Amino acid sequence: MPIPASTNDKGHFATVLRDLVKTYKRSKLFRLVSADAGNCSEANARVVTGELNLDYLFRLKADQPTLLAEAKRLLAGRRARQAVAETVDVVGSTTETRRLHITSEMAGFLAWEHLRTTIRIRKEKHDLETGKLLEKEDHCAISSQTLWEGAPALFGQGLEAFGISAQDRISPVADMDLARVYGAAARVLGNRHTGLYMGWEGDAEKVRIACHAPPVIICGPDVEQRTLGELRFLLGRALELTRPEYIIVSGLARGEFSQLFAAVLRAFHPRHSRRRSDDSDPHARRAAQLKKDLPYRVSRKLVDLFGAKAHVEFNSALWRQAVQHSGNRAGLLVSGDLRAACRAILDEELDLEGEAKTEWSAEDFAGYLDRSDQLRELCAFAVSEEYFQARQALGVTAQSTEDETLP
Repeated sequence: MPIPASTNDKGHFATVLRDLVKTYKRSKLFRLVSADAGNCSEANARVVTGELNLDYLFRLKADQPTLLAEAKRLLAGRRARQAVAETVDVVGSTTETRRLHITSEMAGFLAWEHLRTTIRIRKEKHDLETGKLLEKEDHCAISSQTLWEGAPALFGQGLEAFGISAQDRISPVADMDLARVYGAAARVLGNRHTGLYMGWEGDAEKVRIACHAPPVIICGPDVEQRTLGELRFLLGRALELTRPEYIIVSGLARGEFSQLFAAVLRAFHPRHSRRRSDDSDPHARRAAQLKKDLPYRVSRKLVDLFGAKAHVEFNSALWRQAVQHSGNRAGLLVSGDLRAACRAILDEELDLEGEAKTEWSAEDFAGYLDRSDQLRELCAFAVSEEYFQARQALGVTAQSTEDETLP
């Protein structure tokens, strides 16, 4: 859209955005408006949040000197290990590393009452062979969204609660099979927001998920002793299960999940929230704390959701089962090795020992299928048209050449 000569990007921003919303208001095409620094102003931010009920992500540059200076001051001391997300790409003879740092300390700064999150992305370019730093630059932005909305209030745990620290994080370009498999699986599944860590507690060959913001995958020190097929399955499954729609079910133990969900119902469900509170009831106490700690936007969404579905029956066991099946399917899509996937599931469910973990007769496997719902579901998926179409869509299926002939 042409910008009138009498104004500029910043002055014409609200007009363009109103026209976009008017045209696409029923499509829910977007919820967040991302714009360059040339559009960044408190007036424009107010139009986005107050008038149009959307969220903004504005980049900061020198034309907002006070905001930029405060953002740099708050994030100046952040170290690499404190990044909430990191990507590493090999570009020719260099590596390009981008680290995301966020803070809520700037919320409501000056007249920006709608400001919630300040962001810094640090980009570093290193020589691939020597590791010498070649370039470094920072990009700052502000947003009305609370990143990982609600997660700190729901989970409330640091890395130390899981027996790991920032030093245990594994770089996706580390020279080890674990890092290579993780990086490839993350690209296939489009999940680059989960951190991979080496954990020293629990089973040395297991892969587990932790509810953290952002989510983390924790691998035992001996996990690389597994076959590559099993490793691909386990990491692919874990990456899928760290998605927001699955993480609470997959990352919490059954008891923890039940307690949390009971507190959420007590706090936000119209039927359960009308119950008389009792200070001796732990669910009531946690519900009161959730109401206090969750951002208003998240609380409002929960109230609206439960209000619209107030009479829908819910079975948490079936939900947990469906999430597990979804994770297993994703793991198989990444691995492409049904036998390896079955070995991993049997190891978890039946705790087989010795040769029984790797070598089965047809009769043995038929018995395992009778005992394992996960195994039955995954094997049915592996011979379905859905499976082959999904692998083709992800680009992980074998392609035959035109001149290939059958023997």
